[in-house]
Amino acid sequence: MNWRIIIPATLCILLSGACKKNETTTTKNYLEGSLSIECVNYIKIGQAVHFKTDHKLYHPKNGTLSYRWSISGLTGESIPASGPDNDFSYMFSKDSLATYTVTCVVSPSGDYYSTSATAYVTTVKGGIGVNKEGKEYECSMPLEDYDTAKGDILHTYSNDSTFVSTKLNGQRWMRCNLTAGNARTTGTTGTPGRAIGISYRGYEILDPALGRYYNWNDAVDACPDGWHLPTDEEWTAMAQSVATAAGISEVPAAEKNWEDVAGEMMCFYTFNGEEMQEYQPKVNKTNRSRLSIKMLGYALGNPSESKYFRFFGEKAVFWTATSHDGNNAWCRFFSYDSPDVIASPMDKASFYAQIRCVID
Repeated sequence: MNWRIIIPATLCILLSGACKKNETTTTKNYLEGSLSIECVNYIKIGQAVHFKTDHKLYHPKNGTLSYRWSISGLTGESIPASGPDNDFSYMFSKDSLATYTVTCVVSPSGDYYSTSATAYVTTVKGGIGVNKEGKEYECSMPLEDYDTAKGDILHTYSNDSTFVSTKLNGQRWMRCNLTAGNARTTGTTGTPGRAIGISYRGYEILDPALGRYYNWNDAVDACPDGWHLPTDEEWTAMAQSVATAAGISEVPAAEKNWEDVAGEMMCFYTFNGEEMQEYQPKVNKTNRSRLSIKMLGYALGNPSESKYFRFFGEKAVFWTATSHDGNNAWCRFFSYDSPDVIASPMDKASFYAQIRCVID
């Protein structure tokens, strides 16, 4: 038997069958444009959210598009669009803090592939988390334990929101970032009671967990009555006491960088139960000062412009009351990957940092 003839013949039969199969395969086309979902990203439990597409997806032959939605962890089946704009609303009533994936699948008529887009909605709770007598935290990004034995005091704003303070170097400091949305009514440099500060990406629901961001012109009027924005000298005096207690040889100086002291003021923290920045080998976060500083970034933009948030999860920046010149004032910068605290002057009008107040 001549195997050299039989083997090629067999291959020809196999290849011939494959060719016939490919000839009957239908190749679909793709829709034109892109698909994305518009919605809010951070909500409170019990809030209804409206979802819609951005209308940038087109059928090349003017065919029909069918939209269906699903939400991970909440709905077991897809949901048809409920409005003329291919939209629908959903009430997030499940009593748990979590991030949910919302998916929209578009199925076109004719020989066209379906396409999909996703968005994310995170449920959060407001309020400062106070953990005493075994009570669970009520905040999605809590403070360290509130402990009266260590000198903590729970304070109440005029609007019934709360904050916790601790005593450092003879002064009482806020342990959380300021959330005030209006200037105090007495002793102001600008209009008393005016609206001040911005929320992270515009989500006021996050204010109790993160605090608000202020330019310097508003920061000097932001602290509650009986409190004030600390000068860089006051920040430095506090840092000196922290450095001494920690055995750090380099003495912090005003308007200068501080070496090796950042970890004494930084804490571990969670968001919706998830540990943030769990591994930071360059910084030993002891939080012995109990200031509980978290890396929440800063914002840029003139007062009449949209604000751009940067370095969330990487840096923490705080205003001081000390001017550098007519246009700039001193800030204190913390970084997730550095044991040092940096001093830098920033623009008073367009730079938005956070605030820790001290009692008068």
